[in-house]
Amino acid sequence: MEERASRYRYPMVIIGHAVWLYHRFNLSYRDVAEELLYRGIEVSHETIRAWCIKFGKRFLGHRQVKKVEVQKVLREEGKNSKLEQNKK
Repeated sequence: MEERASRYRYPMVIIGHAVWLYHRFNLSYRDVAEELLYRGIEVSHETIRAWCIKFGKRFLGHRQVKKVEVQKVLREEGKNSKLEQNKK
């Protein structure tokens, strides 16, 4: 059985997907509702708005952490390549 958030009708997977669609592709709430409807999930745009307000910060916070980690790796790779060029 899928994990459900308390007081929510849908599993967290669906809520997370809706929030992800809204933030990742810059869709309107109605567009996200339509995308979910294609998958057989009927949700109003107001519900998606409430989810984005409640869970959007969590989604963006996780995204920012990943972005910082990637930037650190890229900086390290850049430093290593500069060191290799200086040795030649």
